[in-house]
Amino acid sequence: YYKDVFGVFAKGVNNAHLSNATQWFLSPLGRRVVQLETVSQTMDTSQKSEKTTAQLSSGSPFGDRLVSIERLERAMDLTRMSINLLQSQLQTYLPLGFEFKRVAAENFLMELKGKAWIQPLHERTLLSLFHTYGSLSDKELMAFADFAESAPGQWFYQLKKKFFSAFYPSKKI
Repeated sequence: YYKDVFGVFAKGVNNAHLSNATQWFLSPLGRRVVQLETVSQTMDTSQKSEKTTAQLSSGSPFGDRLVSIERLERAMDLTRMSINLLQSQLQTYLPLGFEFKRVAAENFLMELKGKAWIQPLHERTLLSLFHTYGSLSDKELMAFADFAESAPGQWFYQLKKKFFSAFYPSKKI
């Protein structure tokens, strides 16, 4: 496992970006982001969505936050990664054949590639990001989005995406 993990990262090493990304993640804001992500990973996605939806419907101002959250989602390419993960999980079950209704599963995978599934997953991803980074100030959230869009941030998140794809490959249908 670790050999595979290091293999993915070793192929994409850019020392300047690695240094800058490491420096950012070791900063007070970077450490806080990692801490928030760690806590968020222990929660069920539906719990995060429900809690965040309730907060947003309470009338809290969120216009500027939404812009920063959307920037983060784009920079991290989280909606596409969610679709790839779901495709990979479903494809794992395809060999079960009749018991899993192979044709229905294949049709569902084809629909995932269409726009019908992208918007709901995108909205759920945004709600999850609102929840995960909800305790960051607007300024901190903007600074995090700035990092995610920067060259070192893009290097990090693209490398993370490659790692993710290596362990959860999605077959072409």
